[in-house]
Amino acid sequence: MFLSFQADCPKAECFESLPAMELAEQITLLDHIVFRSIPYEEFLGLGWMKVDKTERTPYIMKTTQHFNDMSNLVASQIMTHTDVGSRANSIEKWVAVADICRCLNNYNGVLEITSALNRSAIYRLKKTWAKVSKQVE
Repeated sequence: MFLSFQADCPKAECFESLPAMELAEQITLLDHIVFRSIPYEEFLGLGWMKVDKTERTPYIMKTTQHFNDMSNLVASQIMTHTDVGSRANSIEKWVAVADICRCLNNYNGVLEITSALNRSAIYRLKKTWAKVSKQVE
């Protein structure tokens, strides 16, 4: 079972109204569900590196897709804001979410968020990053 935030809550306001702790907990829960679904057999024989990786390791491939979906979600939530201040606030919130994920030992969640922040579409927003609190950077 792979869940997506976008299917349930497509508007940026939904994410803005949720506390960082709630977002981090839900990301951690989703990551747990995704990783728990991988049968141990898929880790044998490096099947994810083969040509027929989708057939050999479907659940490992789904974890990759989940990672990309979450990273896309974070980046798109930041980019939905049209003004610099709102975008900076959104970045600060996602950094707080990543920090809480770290405290929850969800390092995959931390990487999902930092991957979004390092995308060129986000990274090159110089005016936005200038408004982000220096404690966050």
